[in-house]
Amino acid sequence: MDPAGQGNQINPDPTITPGKMPEQRTGGPMATPGVGASQAGGKKRRWRRGLLTWLLVGATVVAAGVMTFTFFAYRSYTEPDRSTPVLVVEQYVNATFDGDEPRARRFECGRPELTDLEAMAADISRSESQFEIDITVRAGEYKETINGDTATVTTRLEVSSAVSSSFRTWEFTLRDQSGWRVCGAKRIA
Repeated sequence: MDPAGQGNQINPDPTITPGKMPEQRTGGPMATPGVGASQAGGKKRRWRRGLLTWLLVGATVVAAGVMTFTFFAYRSYTEPDRSTPVLVVEQYVNATFDGDEPRARRFECGRPELTDLEAMAADISRSESQFEIDITVRAGEYKETINGDTATVTTRLEVSSAVSSSFRTWEFTLRDQSGWRVCGAKRIA
């Protein structure tokens, strides 16, 4: 007998703690089966899940960057350059007389006064059809005057075909409305 007067009790398994149920025990041969294995598998699953999450985040960031670059590249390619009045007049004249009406409209004010220029374009188109010739119109020799958000550009339009060539002086009025835009055009010589 032990000194406390209790019977000598021998605990054959040191992993068994008296008063605890087997599912509460930790480690040892009597421990709950599979606990150690599931902890190792859980770490692998968490690591894989974390890696997959970071890969998805990275792919999303790359995709967003590509879409942003594409948007700005497309916009700069398709958006007309309206940085100076002379450049706008040149692009507007080219679009108007090349028959690219949608592009020409992108250089105009909300309510432009372009009756004279439109009549000239219609006359040239009729002459091309009637005489079966190509007529080109190009602007050159610019004189620009800027006064705040308005500008005047005087230019010589060269009207030429295989047979003849002539020059006409035009004055274009422009406004700066998020870039310069043609608001009027009249022939002055």
